[in-house]
Amino acid sequence: MSEHADKDLETLCTELKEQGSVDQERLNAIKALILEDGEIDEAESKLLRDMIYSTWTEDSKEQVSRWEVEFLFDLNEGIEVEKRPGSWQELFIDATTSHVMSDQESEGVIDAEETAWLIDMIEKDDIYDPNEIALLQHLLKTAQDIPMDLKFRLGIILSL
Repeated sequence: MSEHADKDLETLCTELKEQGSVDQERLNAIKALILEDGEIDEAESKLLRDMIYSTWTEDSKEQVSRWEVEFLFDLNEGIEVEKRPGSWQELFIDATTSHVMSDQESEGVIDAEETAWLIDMIEKDDIYDPNEIALLQHLLKTAQDIPMDLKFRLGIILSL
């Protein structure tokens, strides 16, 4: 059993913020609490946003880590659409966009590795969630360059 199993969501998020770095064990404990509850409310969405963006520093390689984005994808897939507030979609899109477009290697560009990873994340449950579609539309509008396979995939998804 995790040492974090008896803590509430606010405590775990606060600990991560104070720690100043991503802790996979705490992320898993937070994910378990939210999935057990079966919904994300406005307050939880704000807690998660504050936690994720508090770990970023100017020296960081990226604003939002891959662990954090995968954590958000897991929550997005585990919570029914009607049990997620609008602020959740905003967090999901902002954090994922930050991860793929604010990295030092390819700032403003979605490179081939990021494209493959993003497609895997979106298609791993074989469902094109409204938040995932909104994310792809946002990336299409904001990225300086998007690989053709991501544009192609978006075209297929939007035609369904």
